[in-house]
Amino acid sequence: MTDINDKRSFVYQLQCRLYELARHGANIKTVFPDGIFGKETAHAVCDFQKEHGLAENGKVDLITWNAITEECRRVKERDSDPVSICPFASQLKNGCVGKGDRGDLVVIIQIILNALQPSYPGFGPLERDGIYENMLADAVSYFQSKNGLEPSGTVDKLTWNRMAEQYDRACRYPL
Repeated sequence: MTDINDKRSFVYQLQCRLYELARHGANIKTVFPDGIFGKETAHAVCDFQKEHGLAENGKVDLITWNAITEECRRVKERDSDPVSICPFASQLKNGCVGKGDRGDLVVIIQIILNALQPSYPGFGPLERDGIYENMLADAVSYFQSKNGLEPSGTVDKLTWNRMAEQYDRACRYPL
């Protein structure tokens, strides 16, 4: 498909992918994208082919192109940050979560408060059952009162943010 003199538009994309692979530790020659398939690009392609058990000819056929593309996908996936979740999307009603609510968001609240419990001796370990009952409401009220928030027993945006900030700190610097 591609030889040393080929200057098709996908050469630049190829070089960008090879550059990213080299930057992320692949044992291939670093190529700076310029859109020209020259000796340096051919050498980097040979390096990639050798590293991946492909025919070492410096040419980019469909098999080589697909292997480079797949390796770039793997590298991006490996090196990317974990995907964040947004638990409020499906359950937050009237801006609060409180008594009578059930589900994954309640479990997350229970997990967060259990993780913070060593810093808040005013409540004991909470069962992670996804049910927002009196014991959880009391724990939330205690947390709110110790953080200068109105002790309503429901998790609103301010309470959630304070809990999340403290949970993130506790996970980074365990007690």
